Amino acid sequence: MLRAIVICTLLPLYSLLAGPPLLLYTLISRNPNPLYWAGVKGIVYLMRLVGVQMRIVGRERIPAGACLFVANHTSSADAPAVVGAIPRRVAILLKESLFKWPIAGQAFTLAGFIPVKRSEPESAIASVEKATQSMRAGQSFLIYPEGTRSPDGRLQNFKKARR
Repeated sequence: MLRAIVICTLLPLYSLLAGPPLLLYTLISRNPNPLYWAGVKGIVYLMRLVGVQMRIVGRERIPAGACLFVANHTSSADAPAVVGAIPRRVAILLKESLFKWPIAGQAFTLAGFIPVKRSEPESAIASVEKATQSMRAGQSFLIYPEGTRSPDGRLQNFKKARR
């Protein structure tokens, strides 16, 4: 409970202090890297601050070039942990509603993350196709094929999009 209180207090504060200047810098420079890395490093730091420990195994086996990273989505902590463990910048397929959050939504857009409207199969397929084009251009991606967090920590069925 104390961890959640600390995260729920410090994360918005960090976003409010660091977010607007980084968003402005990204808009002016057209370089999303400082925005991306400030977000990743800030979240990983907050996780460590509240005692979350991460052990990363196999990082040396990640090939060069664009990669598709696929992860289970068992809790709210796994997203920042997985992104923090990947040694390069990635874009993420995220549910569309996250792009409506102040500051974070704009950061997701500027970082090349792609919204997925999970309730509309045609739109979800278009999002995957957009990510595929981005990967062909050299951008690595992270996806969570379960489509949402697991309510009990167990692996769920992968989402299917049908035309």
